[in-house]
Amino acid sequence: MLKLVTKKIKEIFLRILINLGLVNKVKISLNSHIYEFHKVQESDLLKEITLKGYENYESGVINFLKKYPFPVSTFIDGGANIGFYSVITSNIFKNAHIIAVEPHPKTAKYLRELRSKNDLNFDIIEVALDSNNGQKTLFFPNNSKLTNHSSIASLKNNFRGTNGKFNQMPYDKITVNTMKLESVIENKKLPAIIKLDCEGNEFDILNSSKKIISSNNVDFIVEILIGDEDKKEVFELFSKNGYNAFLITNAGLVKENRPLTLPNPNRNDRTLWKNHFFSKKNLKDLENFSIKKLGNYI
Repeated sequence: MLKLVTKKIKEIFLRILINLGLVNKVKISLNSHIYEFHKVQESDLLKEITLKGYENYESGVINFLKKYPFPVSTFIDGGANIGFYSVITSNIFKNAHIIAVEPHPKTAKYLRELRSKNDLNFDIIEVALDSNNGQKTLFFPNNSKLTNHSSIASLKNNFRGTNGKFNQMPYDKITVNTMKLESVIENKKLPAIIKLDCEGNEFDILNSSKKIISSNNVDFIVEILIGDEDKKEVFELFSKNGYNAFLITNAGLVKENRPLTLPNPNRNDRTLWKNHFFSKKNLKDLENFSIKKLGNYI
């Protein structure tokens, strides 16, 4: 009990230092290489990593990527935000082409700074993934208590004045360029992993990219939340195109016949495990990978 209290006190003290700007950098060590994320106070994700360690953020996905045994030539980080997965995969898949896709100009600028400071070479495409190449409105929180690099910016307005999940939040909006997923991956080497975290726009992105989904050499990691209105449509789109589906957990892969968006024990409107893996790889090979590398196949 004393250790828990001490840990909590340290976390509170560190949070105060972050908010005061006295702790403004966080370093993560991966495979004997150290990466530095700057401007911690500008991102809730970076605050969380600073307080709890990077391996405690979506630990199941990080472990999955670290131990992924199959070849990867291209990794697309769709909805990259501050580039956490772009940095992680640059280390894990050293010979792969890493592409960070991020629409917000401020966050895209941060990505360029991050890449330069850490001497990385992942590509940055400053667009929002969508069903068409063009322009659309990007909605994001407008609140002095919130950070500059919001992870809930979206082409769909879920903020104040709507029935969306953030309907108590005031928002701002800007016009951003949009691009189809097919345009991003065009002429890129396969096999590929595409990670999508696009705040409810995943179905429109995928449904307009059927050429990619029909490929046998593209795997997907897709965030699906308990309140997503089109989660069944996303799941069925993959199923109809020959994909097997798995929930990524800290204990291994869970085979799915429907999207398992399980509630968080502390919040029934929050999702416990958010990321789902869709693949056409041999089912037995995936089962063996999950058992031998991740611990279980459920």
